[in-house]
Amino acid sequence: MNRATTAFYERQSEASRRREEEAGEGVAYAVVVRRAASLVGREVEPDRAERLGEAFHYAMGAVLAPGYVVLRRGFGLRPVTAGLAFGLSVSVVVDEVANPLLGFTAPPRAYPLVTHLRGVVGHVVFGLTTAGLFELMTGPAAASRRKAARSG
Repeated sequence: MNRATTAFYERQSEASRRREEEAGEGVAYAVVVRRAASLVGREVEPDRAERLGEAFHYAMGAVLAPGYVVLRRGFGLRPVTAGLAFGLSVSVVVDEVANPLLGFTAPPRAYPLVTHLRGVVGHVVFGLTTAGLFELMTGPAAASRRKAARSG
């Protein structure tokens, strides 16, 4: 996800980057860390907030990943369809609704359209990657590997 969003960001215009930076306090997950630290009377250096925030971001992705399983098994969607739906859902619920409501980002209109598109692309990559990993770990090939390991 980060590779996709970084590549996207590097291709954005300087004006869109500037507007994005002016809209908020930085990357939402670093804002979460700084706010959490302030709740207990602490301050976190910007670089450390970025690193801790990135760890929080990955942890949140792991916590949300069962949503893919619900779409795949609960609703019977095919892997690519479930991965796309999962990634799009995370993008909308987290980036467009939860972050602004919780005050971790400015309202959606404060950002240029390209910022939203970058988020969608990143979360779709996350959804498809989650789908690929889940299917690799639980699909027919995984079952064959487990059976061979037991008999072997």
